[in-house]
This record gives sequence, C-alpha cells and structure tokens, in this order.
Amino acid sequence: KYGPERFLAAAKAAGLAGAVVPDLPVEEAEALGKLAAEHDFALTLLVTPTTSSARAAKIMAACTGFVYVVSVVGITGNQSAVVETIAALTTKLRNLSDKPLCLGFGINTPEQVTAFAPHADGIIVGSAIVRKLTAPDALTAIPNFIRELRAGLRS
Repeated sequence: KYGPERFLAAAKAAGLAGAVVPDLPVEEAEALGKLAAEHDFALTLLVTPTTSSARAAKIMAACTGFVYVVSVVGITGNQSAVVETIAALTTKLRNLSDKPLCLGFGINTPEQVTAFAPHADGIIVGSAIVRKLTAPDALTAIPNFIRELRAGLRS
C-alpha cells in the first residue's frame, strides 16, 4: 500500500542511499530500477552460488549499487561458506561485471572475515549481529563484536 515511489522518497529523505531487495526477481526489477535511478537510489539484488552465469549477468546489470553475493546455499547465518567456492564464484562474477561484490550469508567470525575478504569488496554480517541483540549487554556486545570482525580485515 505504501508503494515504491513513496518508499524511495521517504528513504532518500531519511538519508538512505540504497536498499537490498532480496526477493525481487530480476525479471521484475526494471520498474523499481527506473524509479530508484530517478531518486539517485542504489538498488542491490542477490546472486547465489547456484545462479547461472547468464542470470548472474542480468542481475548484476540491474544492480546500481553493489552486488550482494550470497556465500552459501541455505538459510542465512546457519552454514559456513567454503573459501574455494567463494573464490570460484567471485572470479566468475568479476568476469561478468566490474560492480563491487559484497559477500554475505553465513559469515559469523573474524576468521571467516579474514578468509573471505580477499575475494570481495565488502563483507556483510547480519544474523550474527542480530543474535547479539538479545544479550543483556547488547549495547557493548555488538560494538565489541564488530571490532572483532574488523580485526579480521587487518590480519
């Protein structure tokens, strides 16, 4: 009911620069992509390890920000990605587009950040941070956890 035009205007007014739209099939992304462009708003879609090269190229062309690369097959936060699989996937994607690749799903530890960082332009950690929201000391636990993850980028 809110509608994409009102959403984009409100998002821009709130200071947002873009949005990840995980459940939008690339075949249905054109209209939202045009609206997002009119609002100078980045549209990010997902590419998975099982996405064909032809489909990945279409998805990456529709992205106007970064490309969200799903690191595992399954539910976010529940599996560990394999570095060799990620290396092969990101190599394939870099041959299709020069857009930034940000890797997410299943990344929960500084060690995983260290292992995957060389293959991506950004690392996305969501579920592991959300799980920390229920900790009694969440206001300190979350920043401490983020510092630990960032340390993985430096090692």
